[in-house]
Amino acid sequence: DNGEDTLAGKEYYQRSVKTIFQCGRTTTNACTKATSLPLDIIPANNPYLIEFNPATKELQDKNRFRVCFKSTPLIKHLVKHWYKDENGKVNCYNLYTNKKGWIYIKQQKGVNMISCVYMERIKQDSTAQWQSYWSSVTFEKPKGNFFIKK
Repeated sequence: DNGEDTLAGKEYYQRSVKTIFQCGRTTTNACTKATSLPLDIIPANNPYLIEFNPATKELQDKNRFRVCFKSTPLIKHLVKHWYKDENGKVNCYNLYTNKKGWIYIKQQKGVNMISCVYMERIKQDSTAQWQSYWSSVTFEKPKGNFFIKK
């Protein structure tokens, strides 16, 4: 964008990671609240409340996540959905946030990760020209029929 692709550059980086996990059968909506992380990926629903359909052996609903930078939704921003399939193969899909900062994923059984990076230009720094923010949220849906009911 800046015509600087052949120039050397330096960056500062910050990683913001979240893991959502379920202990027991009591659920809360705590994971659906924004945090103070600069780049935050916030689920609309607790991933452990997505129900399993025994007839199709699939998760019934898509889940959506909002991506915000310093509390402002990121629009048309690249986000990746990673998950391991039944054979242990890692799959990755590129998604882009909509005009309100949301992405929709087809939640998978097993380990899921939603991740993104945001780069910000630093104007008055003698060491680095960029600040990058790396964010992820991970959760694991149990294999089999153990799913929390609403």
